[in-house]
Amino acid sequence: MVFLALLVLVALAAVVVVLVLGVRRTAKEHEAEKERIESPTTQTLEYVVPHGQDPLAVVDALRQAGYSAVVETGGGERLVLVPCPAGTERERAHVRSIIADSPTTIQDGAPTGDVAVHFQDER
Repeated sequence: MVFLALLVLVALAAVVVVLVLGVRRTAKEHEAEKERIESPTTQTLEYVVPHGQDPLAVVDALRQAGYSAVVETGGGERLVLVPCPAGTERERAHVRSIIADSPTTIQDGAPTGDVAVHFQDER
């Protein structure tokens, strides 16, 4: 009986270690992606997320379309940073249409519709 309890304890410890390592790896990958996107050599569009729209819904829609994007908060604004390998001017209209068709929230799935999509450099 003691052997079985010890075996279960070791198995649980192994599961915890695997989970912790997985979370750490994911966090490091996310941080590396964010650093790459925020690099001065990467052209990015910065979408100012209006109140009432979930920035994660926007990021999800962009990722489904093949863009890597991250959320940045600061200064009272929520921005979605979208790297544009072909250049911001070449990809602006496409990124704008993806965001315009993206859901307002993850749960409701309704597109933003009449919300105008503005990028930081258009202000």
